Amino acid sequence: MREINSGRSVDFLPHGSYPSKMIGSEFLKFTEQHGQLKSSVVLRFMDDYHLFDDSEDNIKVDFVVIQKLLGAKGLNVNPMKTRKSVNDVEIRASEIRQELSEIVAVEVGGGFFGSGHDEPEYEEIEIVRDLSPEQIMLLLDLLKENAIDDHDAEFILNVLRMHSTNFSEYIPILLERFSSLSKSMYSSLGYHGDLSSDDKNQLSQVVDDFLNKNVYVSEFQLFWLATIAEEYLSGTRLYGSILNRIYTLSGNSIISRAKVLEIPEQNYGMKELRDEHLKNGSSTWLSWASAFGTRTLKKVERNYGLDYFSKCSPLNGLIAGCVKDID
Repeated sequence: MREINSGRSVDFLPHGSYPSKMIGSEFLKFTEQHGQLKSSVVLRFMDDYHLFDDSEDNIKVDFVVIQKLLGAKGLNVNPMKTRKSVNDVEIRASEIRQELSEIVAVEVGGGFFGSGHDEPEYEEIEIVRDLSPEQIMLLLDLLKENAIDDHDAEFILNVLRMHSTNFSEYIPILLERFSSLSKSMYSSLGYHGDLSSDDKNQLSQVVDDFLNKNVYVSEFQLFWLATIAEEYLSGTRLYGSILNRIYTLSGNSIISRAKVLEIPEQNYGMKELRDEHLKNGSSTWLSWASAFGTRTLKKVERNYGLDYFSKCSPLNGLIAGCVKDID
């Protein structure tokens, strides 16, 4: 049997009944017949994909290609069912879970009620609020383990967010290895309240470094990075660079690109990007998002730009009318 370094399985939404899956299985043949997949082995059973290659870069490229092919047919990759596999993953994952359970085991009593024994009773709790620096470092080290899966990574993230740890230590790991946790990462950032200016600048540096280092980023991850940028990074030195990089990387990812366009930022060339979509006579997600992104312009300038857009379709007219009513 050929030894492989890594693999990635992909599932798409929505799911239907078994007959629907059979029809979908035949329909999805176009992805394998595409002819440009680089992985050594591409296996598909119904809507489950398995990509195998000695080069993880080839797997990443093929993952993005499949995502774009499915997107063109109105289908989406399910990020929660996308995972990376390595050799001996079951054994190592069990060891990691055992280490995690030891971290969160706390003594809750002097013994089992009525047992007649003096052994202390332990209970596993989901979150421990008084982790020591050594335990925090252990959690960070566990994140770096090759065999850790998304479930364990999300558990670690939930523990870490309870503490004022330096998120620049673990967010780069989450961005690089656990794209399906991007939404959880967004939620965790606001757990302790407003971020300080130093925290925002630090976060913007981490996100900018990741985006500039990677050519292939999933649509799900791009969408939530755009959401993080809008919520936390406005006013930082790298904000414009981050928005433009997400826009560039989301070439065929309409939803994540639309997310960037709807952010009401009028600097860094964003206004000009929206004008391209507002003036090309289209009635698409990108033009609708562009219209919504003009909402913070001065009323005269905003309404002038929306006038031509509104004439291209009844839906455009409806959206333009709603945006013009925003004070």
